[in-house]
Amino acid sequence: MSTLFYNTYSQEFFNDVSHELIFQFIKELNVRNFEFNTRKGVLNRNEWKNIFENYPIIYKGMKWDAFKQKAVEVPFQPKINNVGWDDFLEVSNKFFNKFKDKKIAVQLSGGLDSSIIIGLLSFFKIPFWTVGISSNRYEFRTEKVIQKLLGKLSNDSILLDFESYLPFGDLKNIPAHYYPDIHAINFTTQNGMAQVCQDLGIEIFLTGDGGDILLGEAIPSSTDQFRCYPQVFCPEWIQENVYSPKGIELISFYSNNLIIDVLYNLRRGQKDDNSKLWARNFCSRILPNELTDFDYKADFWGLYQSGFFNAIEEINFLIHQAYDVFKIEQFAPKEWNPLIGKNLNRMDKDLYQIIESRIALAIWINSLKL
Repeated sequence: MSTLFYNTYSQEFFNDVSHELIFQFIKELNVRNFEFNTRKGVLNRNEWKNIFENYPIIYKGMKWDAFKQKAVEVPFQPKINNVGWDDFLEVSNKFFNKFKDKKIAVQLSGGLDSSIIIGLLSFFKIPFWTVGISSNRYEFRTEKVIQKLLGKLSNDSILLDFESYLPFGDLKNIPAHYYPDIHAINFTTQNGMAQVCQDLGIEIFLTGDGGDILLGEAIPSSTDQFRCYPQVFCPEWIQENVYSPKGIELISFYSNNLIIDVLYNLRRGQKDDNSKLWARNFCSRILPNELTDFDYKADFWGLYQSGFFNAIEEINFLIHQAYDVFKIEQFAPKEWNPLIGKNLNRMDKDLYQIIESRIALAIWINSLKL
C-alpha cells in the first residue's frame, strides 16, 4: 500500500494498520471533515482536513510538511520548450515502449481523452485490447458510436452493460480497506472492468483520466502558475482495492511527466477549452471524424441516480448498522432520515456529496467486519 499514515503521538510514519488501530481510527473519525474533503475534491487535497484526528493520511504524491504539520501535494513543474506534433508522437512512443513486453488494454469510454490513446496505439501499430462500460441510454448515443468505431482497432473489444454495473452496487461485499474513500461507491463499475482485464490477461490498463485538465482547462503562460498533480489522475483507492489484487496496473496516459510537459507547451497561454477544440484539431490525423467534427457532452446523472435508488435499502442497512455498533452521530436516524427524505430526484450536488460521503464511510466500516 503506497498510502502512509502519520502518528502524531510517536511522530512516526507507517502503512501497516493493525486491528487495534482500526478501532482508534473509528473513535477519532471526523465525519464533517470527510464531507468537507468530498466537496473540495481530489484536485484540492492541499485543503483537505484530517479525518482521523491524530493519524493524518499521506496519499501517494504527497509529502509531510513538518513545519505545517500536514500532508501537502507535490505539483509537477514543466519546462518551457518549443514543441509540435512530432514531439508529441515521440514522448507518446516512449511512454508505450515502457510496456512493450506487457499486455495492454485501454479503457474505451467513447470520450476524446481515451480515444487519443487508442488513436496513438493504432498509429504506432502496437497491439492492444479495449475494455469499457457501454450504455443504451439516449444521452450516451454518441459515446456508443465511438466505442464501436474504435473498438475495431483493437485486438478485441469487450463492453459491459452499464445497467449491470451501476454506482452503489454490491456495497456489502466491497473488500476491506484501511481508510474511507469516496471512490468506493463506484467499486462495482471498476471491478467489472478489472475482472474483464484479468480474464484477458491484461497487465496494464490505460485510462484517459486527467485529460480534462490538460486538454480542457486554461493553461497559464508561466510555469509558476501551473499547478498540475498527475498523482491524482488515477484514484489510488481504486488501484489498491480493485486492480492490484487482480495483478493489473491502472495507469493514466496523461499522468506521464513527458506527456504533461509537451501538452503544457503546446497549449501554453490558452484559455478554457471545455469542448477541447484544440485537441480535436491537433489529433485529427489519428481520430475518426465523429470525434473531430462534432462536439457533445455525456450526462452520467441518470446512471448515478438509478444506482442510488436501486441500492437505497442496502445503503440504509449499512448506515443504520454503523450507528447501532459505533453510535456515530451523523449516522443516527435523526440525522440520516431527513437527508434522504429530501427531493433526491433533482440534481443537488451539495446534498448528494454529503449523502455519498456518509455512504462511503458506512462502506468502509462495514468492510472491516469488526
